[in-house]
Amino acid sequence: GIQDKDGWQVVITVNGIFQAESPIIENGKKKKFIAFLPEQAFKEGRNEVGAYLVKKPIKELVQIFKPLLLDK
Repeated sequence: GIQDKDGWQVVITVNGIFQAESPIIENGKKKKFIAFLPEQAFKEGRNEVGAYLVKKPIKELVQIFKPLLLDK
């Protein structure tokens, strides 16, 4: 787990392009993040969104979230 939340942040990508970053927010024992993404980041149809846990200063990205897209 993340012991020092101040040393970490979350980076969000849409279709492989950096779009936002978020600090890690502590809520009791849970750690969360929130980010608003620009509408222009999304294309018509499918989009791939990724969230990466990053240790500051940024040296490498570790993917922590990749949504599962279901076909209708």
